[in-house]
Formats: sequence, C-alpha cells, structure tokens
Amino acid sequence: MSNKPKLISKIFSAASNLGQLNHHINRIRELEKSLRLHLPTHMAEDYDWSVGNFRDQHLTLFVTNPGEASKLRFQQQMLLEKARLKFPQIETISIKVVYQGKVPEERVKIGRKLSSEAAAGIAEFAEHVDDQALKIALKRLSQHGQDKKQ
Repeated sequence: MSNKPKLISKIFSAASNLGQLNHHINRIRELEKSLRLHLPTHMAEDYDWSVGNFRDQHLTLFVTNPGEASKLRFQQQMLLEKARLKFPQIETISIKVVYQGKVPEERVKIGRKLSSEAAAGIAEFAEHVDDQALKIALKRLSQHGQDKKQ
C-alpha cells in the first residue's frame, strides 16, 4: 500500500466520499434556500430553523424553539409541496426541536436594606446571646445595617 499524497482533485471528485458528502450538503443548502423563499417573511427570517437532513425520501427540519416548531408544523404540508418542486423524491417531512442546552439565567441581585432600627435591635440582641459564634455573626450583621445607613 502506498502512502503517497493524493491529488486534491481526486479527494473531492464526485466519486469520492468527500465529493458525495459535498454534493449532499449543497443539495441541503439549496433546498433550505428554496423553502425560505416560500415561507412567510417572518418565519423565513426570524425563526431559527434549518434543514437538518434529507435521506430516504424524508426531510427533517431542525428548530431551536418549541413554539416556532409548532408554528412551522402548521406550514408542514405547504413545505412538503414546495420541497417536492425541487426534489420530487421527498415523501415525508418532520420538524424536530433541537435541544440547545440550558441557557444560564443571569442572577439578579436583590438589594436588601437593613434599617438602622433593625441594626440597633440586632446589636442589642447580640449582647444577650450566650453562643459566641452566633453573637459574632449577629454583630457583623448589625454592622452591615449601620454601614448602609451612612
């Protein structure tokens, strides 16, 4: 077996695996572009959807939002008809929601203020507590309330 480098033209030739994959990807892009032309403008441009795959006479559309998927499902028959204009071998179409992972919510800091009266009450209560750790924590808490006052 020879380890000679292959010509790039042979790697991407229509008969090679990469050539066939490239042809398949181009067909998917062409189909997606065609479908976007037939959808109402807001669905074609604002919705986050794409043609996932076309295999075994079945077309799969991927959508990131379940609400948008529902709305596209109402257009499913029209999409199938338009897809058949470009590729008559398409028999079925499905719309699937693709999980994008949990979007971390931004933590909202709630500013709570301790009134000077409450701080004074906590400080006074701390003087009567026998548990040393609790006494220190209560005094520290009362100082935060006094700092907010200034």
